[in-house]
Amino acid sequence: MSVDSSTHFDPTDELTLDDIWRRRDDLIRDGFECPEVGLIEALPVSGKSFGVVKWAAQSGNQLTVFAPRQDLLEEYEKTCGKFGLTYRRFPSFYRDCASFEENDGGEYEAIDYAAKELKRDYERGFNGVSLHTRYPDTPCQADGKCPFVADRDFDPSGFDVLLGTYRHAYRESWIEGRYVAFDEFPEDAFLTTFEDGIEPVVSAYLEDYEDELPFRNHRDFLRRMDNPDVQDEIKEWKDNICWSYDYGHIRRSPNPSAHALAPMATLALIEEEVLENDWGYADLGYGRIAVYNPKENEWTFHLPPDLSGAESILGLDGTPNKVLWEIVLNEQTRSFPLLTEGERKKYLQDVLGYRFIQTTERWKPIQGKKGASPPKDLALIEGINQKEGQQLALISSQKAINQYEREGLNELTDTTEHYNNLKGMNDFGKERLGLVLGCPFPNDDKIEKWAALAGESAERKEAGGEILRGPQTDFGHFGNKVMRTLVHDEVLQAAMRFGREKEHGVRGATVYLHTSAIPSWLPVEKQIPTIQSWIGNKKGKRKTVQAILELDDWQNCVWKATEVYPHVPEIHERTVRNCLDYLADEGYIELLGQWGRGNPSHYRNVRLEDAGRFGQVEFTE
Repeated sequence: MSVDSSTHFDPTDELTLDDIWRRRDDLIRDGFECPEVGLIEALPVSGKSFGVVKWAAQSGNQLTVFAPRQDLLEEYEKTCGKFGLTYRRFPSFYRDCASFEENDGGEYEAIDYAAKELKRDYERGFNGVSLHTRYPDTPCQADGKCPFVADRDFDPSGFDVLLGTYRHAYRESWIEGRYVAFDEFPEDAFLTTFEDGIEPVVSAYLEDYEDELPFRNHRDFLRRMDNPDVQDEIKEWKDNICWSYDYGHIRRSPNPSAHALAPMATLALIEEEVLENDWGYADLGYGRIAVYNPKENEWTFHLPPDLSGAESILGLDGTPNKVLWEIVLNEQTRSFPLLTEGERKKYLQDVLGYRFIQTTERWKPIQGKKGASPPKDLALIEGINQKEGQQLALISSQKAINQYEREGLNELTDTTEHYNNLKGMNDFGKERLGLVLGCPFPNDDKIEKWAALAGESAERKEAGGEILRGPQTDFGHFGNKVMRTLVHDEVLQAAMRFGREKEHGVRGATVYLHTSAIPSWLPVEKQIPTIQSWIGNKKGKRKTVQAILELDDWQNCVWKATEVYPHVPEIHERTVRNCLDYLADEGYIELLGQWGRGNPSHYRNVRLEDAGRFGQVEFTE
């Protein structure tokens, strides 16, 4: 069970950043001194990362930090340098192995066939070091030991601070007797998912261990595993399991489906219990859990690292969910909140200088099939740019950004990032105008998965035979807690990527939130705009405006509708006339009347130069 530890401060006190930093230092000290995992609950810009290195320097204790990104580890290196601490960064399989090259998308690709074999077996669960012995002809070993292997050979006690990503926590010698900090929630770091089921994995394993488990394959196992005549063999096999990974199996087996996690997969089938929503849950012991998604025939295994050798453990999170932290680390937690709810508002507005503006009452789940709406979304981006007199920086989903780029996003901004790449990201620190467009609502399976990992059943509720959506979405008591972590808190974390760095004496940002999926306590102004897109209907309005701009002296003379037609031959004349009427109704041009041969409509400019290229946006407060 989690235990809360709250520090109370006088709410009438004026908050300053120096106050926040002093409180932070106290909480980090208290967190490292408590017997549970100390969970430091502190919003961004409170300097949690800086604070743990400062604590190491002042206390003289050796520290190991696990973080989500390599560039965040580089920031830790700089901080260690400021305090004169010695440090060492752990090598990473793909980043440090010369058999792989990083592509433009940030993914690592094998550079030849031998490297492809190396990657294939690594993904099957092989240990990265032993693989380099198995494949001695890989490019990374042409001139000696691969850097990934060579850089692992060092004495940890010789360094004040050790730095790595989450999966480095599996190596016990790197945490033994040291103080350990996890920067941000590790989330999927210790999860392995078999998206196509475990049938071939289990079948390959049973073929290899037929003498111990009397089954031909996965199908035979499911059919007979409850029979009384095989219970003795199953019990003896379970009693002898003392590993999570079986590397010997994949070395011996000629079956390409052989995987090091096969014993855990087989055990999961034995231990599986069915939850109320039909998900499977299996307690594999020592904090190891497997869950089964029956809709996708997908198994997920959670294998937490053994942290028992650490002197003390600290978790750093702006908006932590204690239950999920406890699942992921297999440790009890104790929460250390930096600020009360009222102080959080003061901190955001008065100390950091944030202004949050909500622009819709809808959730707008941007990662779903219907999340992005390029016509209106691009008009909104343009409208905010015009209103604020500068270009904004955008955070949305990768899929949505790709759609916007195809429709001309680069005319409005080239500063973008997507939700899945935000953890530990500081690139928007000097951006003073930002837009978080849509919420990162995952599919229902992800919420159900995290609930299942806690042994809980979560399922979207219905009312009147209709599935509840948007702000009314309801996954039950526990599922809603997961949903708030994965949706509402992620929107806040995204919003606080802007304006974190001080420049020319200024910190903070104006951040527009085009979603209503935000924490209930967040101080927001509501400005719900009316949006009229000009790039729908075959982009008729946009092309009509462009056609007018091509007329000679359009700003000063009177011109006829018939003069516009030749500049937009791909659009029907009636559509052009409707677009001209719309522009007149909105006051961009003036209809003077109809006269002359054929009785054409005559117009003159009023403020067409103020018209956007993507639409018309009017904000209401």
